[in-house]
Amino acid sequence: MCLDFYGAIKTPTDELAQVLAQYVVAVRGEPGCRTADLRHSATTTGRFTVVEKWTSAADQQRHFDTESTVAFAQRVMALVASPSRIDLLDPISVHDLR
Repeated sequence: MCLDFYGAIKTPTDELAQVLAQYVVAVRGEPGCRTADLRHSATTTGRFTVVEKWTSAADQQRHFDTESTVAFAQRVMALVASPSRIDLLDPISVHDLR
């Protein structure tokens, strides 16, 4: 899963970065989370991306349904002027391309 945060930010970028960093640390401890990483664009000011990898689609859906994820989404919505983009991505490896 990829969460992309950019566009008009209502508050200083540092506040959004702090909320996203706290989220990533919390998500890493959830059952089924293989990894979660936060990235800040080197070319687009205020653009952040969170990439999460889950053991299964069911684990990912459980994560979406938790109160903590809903609370996180509400915190982010208060900091950005436009909705963030959430994209579910399927992994591809070199073995898939043969």
